[in-house]
Amino acid sequence: MGDHTALLVQGNINPLRKLEGFSADEIYQELTRQGLRAHPEAAVVVWPETAVAHLSPDLTSLLGPRELLSGLETGFSNRMVLFKGGQITHQYDKNRLVPFGENFPWGEALRPLYRFFFRALGFEGELVGRTPGQGYTPLGRYGAFICYESVFPSVARALALEGAEVLVLASNDAWYGPSFGGQQHFQMGRLRAVETGRWLLRAGNDGVTAVVDPYGRVVAQLPQRQAGFLGGTFAYRQAQTPYARLGDWAVGLAGLFGLVGLRRRGKGAIV
Repeated sequence: MGDHTALLVQGNINPLRKLEGFSADEIYQELTRQGLRAHPEAAVVVWPETAVAHLSPDLTSLLGPRELLSGLETGFSNRMVLFKGGQITHQYDKNRLVPFGENFPWGEALRPLYRFFFRALGFEGELVGRTPGQGYTPLGRYGAFICYESVFPSVARALALEGAEVLVLASNDAWYGPSFGGQQHFQMGRLRAVETGRWLLRAGNDGVTAVVDPYGRVVAQLPQRQAGFLGGTFAYRQAQTPYARLGDWAVGLAGLFGLVGLRRRGKGAIV
C-alpha cells in the first residue's frame, strides 16, 4: 500500500468540442473541488492530457499547498506541467509525437491530400504539426509522460534513470470512442510500472483513470466515459530495477537464464 494520496480527475470532454474552442477550466476546477472535499489528504492532483489551455494563479486557493500535474494545450506542443504555489515550476513537452495526428509526415508534399481529408472531417485551417520535446526530464519527483509515449519502454525507463520516483501518465483516449482502443492502451502502459518498479498515476480524459502499483496491479480505477475523480494511494520509490539499469539486456539475460534452466531440467528428466 502507498503512504501518499493522489487525486486523479477525469473530465470526459468531447475532443471535438475542444477543437471548436470549448474551455474545460470550470469543469476541472469543480471536479477537483469535489474531489478534495472527499479526499482532503491528497498531496497531488493530476489532470489529463491537454486538459486546459492555461493555469490561473487563482488555482492556489483551490489547491492550497498541493501540487498539480496537468496537460496543457499550447497549440504548438503537447505539454505537461507541474504547478505549485501559483506558478508553473516544471514542464515537459511530449517527445514521441503521433504520426498523422500531432505531426504530418511529408507535410509539404502531401499537403493537398491532408487538406482534403481535414475538410472531409469538418476541420478548417492550415496544416500545423506540434513541436517535439528535447528529452525526458522529470517534473520534480514525477516522471510525467503523455498519451502513447506509455507504449515505449524506453520513455519510462529514461524518466526513472533521471530520478523520477513515481510515473504520471496524462492521456486523452476519447478519440477511440466506444472501441477497445482505450483499454488496450491502458493494458500496455501497466507494464511500465513493472519495468521501472514505480507506481503509475494515470489520468485520462474519458478513462482509463487508475492507480497501478509497481507489480502492475490496478489498485483503484474509475469507470470509463463519465466525469469524476479518483482518490488513490501511492508511494515514491527510488530503487532502480534490473530493467531500468540494463534496459532490454535485462530481458535477454532473463530469457537466457530461463533457457539454461529448462535445458538442465530436461537433462535431469532423461537421466
